[in-house]
Amino acid sequence: MTSGHSCVTGLRPIFTLLILLFLVIPPASQGADATDDARLKALILEVIRENPEVIYESLNTYLKNQRQAQADQELEQSFKNRREFTVPPHSPWQGSSEAPITIVEFTDFQCQYCARGAATLKQLARKYTGKIKIVFRHNPLKFHEQARPAALAAMAAHEQGKFWEYHDLLFQNVQRFSEEIYVELAGQLELDLERFNRMRASESVAQQVDADLQKAQEHKFTGTPMFIVNGIVVHGAKPMDYFSKVIDRLLEEQAAATPES
Repeated sequence: MTSGHSCVTGLRPIFTLLILLFLVIPPASQGADATDDARLKALILEVIRENPEVIYESLNTYLKNQRQAQADQELEQSFKNRREFTVPPHSPWQGSSEAPITIVEFTDFQCQYCARGAATLKQLARKYTGKIKIVFRHNPLKFHEQARPAALAAMAAHEQGKFWEYHDLLFQNVQRFSEEIYVELAGQLELDLERFNRMRASESVAQQVDADLQKAQEHKFTGTPMFIVNGIVVHGAKPMDYFSKVIDRLLEEQAAATPES
């Protein structure tokens, strides 16, 4: 579906109403412009009052088609301008190490859209079992005061092999973030609390978060969440079908490039 086709389709009912208005208004005589303008405005208001559902449906369809056209254009640009990506040894990951698709996510634990993105990744992991590897990288935004402390706590949990469990608890308790909550969540996972507190205050964990933040800045990722799917950048918490479109296309590319035995 092209954007031009979407525009015409979405606005057709509005155009029809406007044409009808001009048909019912007689040609203006000289010196009667003000009167005709008033009549036109009155007729337009009357049409809007009598057909609010038509106006709403037309505008809603138009905006929906515009958003779809924008998403399609964004996707094509991402495939044309693929990014280099790396998976550093400190980054938590889940899935298959042999997966043909790697999704690198840059996330802020205090971002509600990142929680939505995390939920979408869980769905994708179930749909594409064995085909995707999900890699977590941090991008704590400056205006989220608890984003960095949460990131440090998550990496401290990673040191004890409980990153993803802690990751889930953080997103479930985002409204309660505090020093006490970070320790409470670690206790729920039965972590060694002395080691947990020592690690989240350590220079090594801080350097891991800083390395992710620097990489996000190199990619000019100023918001969260952001994803790199085998080099294809996905902006924001896109719905699952958008990610599926990207993954399916990448899998088709790989299949086409693999010689038949």
